[in-house]
Amino acid sequence: MAKMVRWTRKHERPMPNAELIRRMARGDRDALIELQQRLGNTVYAVAYGILIAPDEAARVVSETFDEAWSTAASFDQLCHKVDNWLITRARDRARERAASLRPRNSGGKRARPGA
Repeated sequence: MAKMVRWTRKHERPMPNAELIRRMARGDRDALIELQQRLGNTVYAVAYGILIAPDEAARVVSETFDEAWSTAASFDQLCHKVDNWLITRARDRARERAASLRPRNSGGKRARPGA
């Protein structure tokens, strides 16, 4: 007689990231939490790699997931993969933040690196 396997949550296939975005668009905060748990470290690594400042990188992560929450309804899974979309948003935000943190020279312009 074959032994029956009891399927538990641990044996279930993880929900696709695109489905988490669809659930977020319907207001499901648990979906946002799940997405943060899956991709938060990756998004942080991208931001930290640009900023080399833990607090600033954490702010970028928070802002990126806030944006994902507020724009989930307009996410187009035919054009983007969720992880690439979030990484791109985090990278862009981190670059903007890095530029805003660069010291200004005496003329009010941003100092060029190495200048």
